[in-house]
Amino acid sequence: NNLTFLLGAFFLIRVIWGGWLWLTARGNEQQVTKAQHMIFHAIVGMAIVIGARLIAELALLIIGQATLGDPGS
Repeated sequence: NNLTFLLGAFFLIRVIWGGWLWLTARGNEQQVTKAQHMIFHAIVGMAIVIGARLIAELALLIIGQATLGDPGS
């Protein structure tokens, strides 16, 4: 949970930083492109983190049910 929190905070910082670069670009296409890439990469990275977390939670749930039995059935 702590690692997910830290990665979420890093994601938020990257998006804000990219937004600031875009806001202060003043028509400089190179800086706008850099800001867009920074925001895009932050979103893709966070999607990977969330996906990995979901896969790990699912695997632990399946392993737990296989070893302890499903109390609902």
